Amino acid sequence: MPWWLMQRTEMKRRRLGKRINVLLKDMIRQQYAKHKTHGLRHDQSRSILSLSLQDTDTLSRELVDETCDQIKMFLLAGHDTTSITLGWIFHWLSRTPRTAIAVRSELDNLLGHEADPEVVRARLMSSDGPDLVRRMSYISAVVKETLRLHPPAATARYTKHGTGFTVRTPAGEKHCLDGMITHNCEGLIQRDPAIYGDSAHYFKPERWLNDDNSNIPASAWRPFERGPRSCIGQEFAMIEIRVVIAVIVRRFDFVKVGLGELAFDAKNRPILGEGGIYAAKSLLYSVSRESLGCKLGHFESEPHTDDGPYRRDRLMPDQ
Repeated sequence: MPWWLMQRTEMKRRRLGKRINVLLKDMIRQQYAKHKTHGLRHDQSRSILSLSLQDTDTLSRELVDETCDQIKMFLLAGHDTTSITLGWIFHWLSRTPRTAIAVRSELDNLLGHEADPEVVRARLMSSDGPDLVRRMSYISAVVKETLRLHPPAATARYTKHGTGFTVRTPAGEKHCLDGMITHNCEGLIQRDPAIYGDSAHYFKPERWLNDDNSNIPASAWRPFERGPRSCIGQEFAMIEIRVVIAVIVRRFDFVKVGLGELAFDAKNRPILGEGGIYAAKSLLYSVSRESLGCKLGHFESEPHTDDGPYRRDRLMPDQ
């Protein structure tokens, strides 16, 4: 809706936006003054703000505005993406017992068997913290596989008239996209059986640890998109997700309720299905019409054929 039909909402947004700007700009100036007074180097502080100010001789108004915009992007723009990814990770930990065991085993080896959040936090904040996060290889594979199956964001590009931008289909047909908006559907690109084989629709973190990983082109995994306009916060998001997993995964068991909840046998035991994944009572699918039209579900149990690269004739069942 245009802003003039919801003026109260628009005024509230602007008022809150100004408050956030005042708070952040105040923090930027304080941090800059601390750097100037104490002569902090970039290796003494790992915060985004400290790193952005490390080579700054003069704190101009333009630099304050730009830094404020970047911090808001890190604080706000990535919040929903990160939380969605964590939700899917917890879902797959509840359905894939081997994955949950492997994640907890890796954390035990890296951080010790004490799972208290304060103890874990102290380890991660120590001088060894960055190295410990980098060594979470299996957890990184879990995150990468979750983002492959459930990319939480998308991108589009506009092609100007007269550029002659043309694409070629696998069948050899050419299409000129001048004046069109092109959408990269990661939900299909990242499930291409030609790249990921028979397990393209299965949750399999091990694919990112095996030698087969070398056969996966970089362009076949793009939840943060690629090129000069790729997500500025992708490394930050990956670190953030790994830290959250390290803090809570060993303290909780995760259980899906509602759509996609586990199926049990007569002895009330979960039923282990194909791919080492627990069977579910019902399909788990997106309720968004746009997502259904583009991604068409999340999982399928058997090889699947379709009539083209952008078509799915049926929903993919969730097992």
